[in-house]
Amino acid sequence: INQDGGVARSSAGVTSTHSLNSGYWQYRVSFPRDVSSCGYSATTSDPNVIGANEYTQPTFVSASRSNAGGNVIAVNVWIPGSPPSSIEDSFFLGLYC
Repeated sequence: INQDGGVARSSAGVTSTHSLNSGYWQYRVSFPRDVSSCGYSATTSDPNVIGANEYTQPTFVSASRSNAGGNVIAVNVWIPGSPPSSIEDSFFLGLYC
């Protein structure tokens, strides 16, 4: 999923949106069928190649079933801190059914 909420690569029928929700950026990834009994895994991604003098920003991703429906996974991307900060960033989401 791209930083702006667009779908970069997916199986057919997957859509995504993102919005600011109570001060936190939240992505909602929708699937064409119920995924409430599937497992899922999310990780950060970067579409750009990292050069010799560049670094990746430390981030982590949280994912959970959404109250928007059994076909939706909610995802947040965070920068570590106290408290952590919610950011807009691209990520990979894998579903295991």
